[in-house]
Amino acid sequence: MKKSFFYYASLSIIAGLCLSWGSYHHYIRDLTSIAPNMISAFDPQHKNVEVHVRALSAETSKYLLGHNLPNKGIQPLHITIENNSAYEYQISPDYLDLEQIRPNQVAKKLQKSALPRSIAFKIMGFFFWPFMIPGTIDTIHTMHSYKSLKRDYAAKSLQDELVPMYSIVNRVVFIPKENLRDSFTITLIEAKKQTREVFSLSNEESPSEEAT
Repeated sequence: MKKSFFYYASLSIIAGLCLSWGSYHHYIRDLTSIAPNMISAFDPQHKNVEVHVRALSAETSKYLLGHNLPNKGIQPLHITIENNSAYEYQISPDYLDLEQIRPNQVAKKLQKSALPRSIAFKIMGFFFWPFMIPGTIDTIHTMHSYKSLKRDYAAKSLQDELVPMYSIVNRVVFIPKENLRDSFTITLIEAKKQTREVFSLSNEESPSEEAT
């Protein structure tokens, strides 16, 4: 009887380790500027603002955001705004001419991908209770990892905020892959006078300012 118990206990631990092999741990990595060159200082009476965008590849998405999002139908865009002026600018997801997926929705979609492993643990634990131990550990680990992921995505995503004078802001937006266009626009609003500046963007190229 003892031999049988230890045999099945060992088997459950090995199976639990195999299932946990696919468990996810989220690492937070900084977004760095994608501007090709730093724009130079100038007379404070002039405005000098640039916006750059890059569609993240599968590998870069996995490194910076922890997941291969393009493979899941979500295209992350990395946006760098260089404000080398004496003016503050308002930015918002609504000012980007693309349909977007909110960061909390992206996080929920990723969290659901961990459900099959969790269900497998529950089913195996129902038939043999030692499986409940690695299952519980995996559930706690997954919960903490996805809490970290949600906070990370919320912090990195484009939101309603001000771009301070003489600063660089890096943000990410999540686009349904089927709705990504080759060219689109983003609008920055000068905070004091509420004047609009519209920039034409493409996935890999530097923008040109359309209007002031």
